[in-house]
Amino acid sequence: MQITFENFRRATGGNTTVPQHWMQATGPRSLIGPHADPCLLWLKFHGAAHGFEEDPKDYSFFEFIANKGCEFEDAWIKHYAPHAKRCMADDRDVVDIRKGLFKTIEFMQNDTPVI
Repeated sequence: MQITFENFRRATGGNTTVPQHWMQATGPRSLIGPHADPCLLWLKFHGAAHGFEEDPKDYSFFEFIANKGCEFEDAWIKHYAPHAKRCMADDRDVVDIRKGLFKTIEFMQNDTPVI
């Protein structure tokens, strides 16, 4: 099966990286659920222009959890899939179509068992 990139080109407006002004998929999290707080979203995008600053953080629980997730993924791959192919060297590579999407599709077309 040959995959063409026309749909991706149209969906991204021809961008090869995610523009800074695009909202992340997790961006609307503050708009839904039992703890919805739309003010958080407004502050993220407009707070600085109105004199609001993010609280300084000496410790980030999110960073701690993200690091544990990476450690788990590395250990799982080492134990269960040592020959797995990696598409991205860093999670931030997902914003560049050439570093993530194109490599992923290439591996899929080559029937790579674990990506």
